[in-house]
Amino acid sequence: MPSFTLKLDGYDKALAELGKGFEAKLNDAARFAINDTARWAIGHIRKDMYSNVAFPAGYLEREDRLSISRFASSNELSAQIYSRDEPTSLARFATDASNRGGVMVNVKRGNMAKRVRNSFIMGLKKGQVAKGNSGLII
Repeated sequence: MPSFTLKLDGYDKALAELGKGFEAKLNDAARFAINDTARWAIGHIRKDMYSNVAFPAGYLEREDRLSISRFASSNELSAQIYSRDEPTSLARFATDASNRGGVMVNVKRGNMAKRVRNSFIMGLKKGQVAKGNSGLII
């Protein structure tokens, strides 16, 4: 996954050259630039994750999985991107759970599915497999 480091450069110099009268306009310009960059970055992060991991369409669009959790404001010239740190169940990547020899799983996009021997899909926390609350048991 890509790593982004964003740096606001020249703000102090521009403020010194233009004077205090332009501080509000510089603040607005910096805020817009930071927020636009955060939107750009999250789009590229999603694209890279989808190209490497076989997530279903729309999986990363949910705000509890990957989102901009704080946009820059006039008082705080920084933005924050949130991603959850909980593991994703291998059951999500199961391609065929009906075989007796184990479950076929495909995590990496573009690769062939691999069999996880002696495994099966099971509902978790009183959940129903049909509702998606399932795990791959090995």
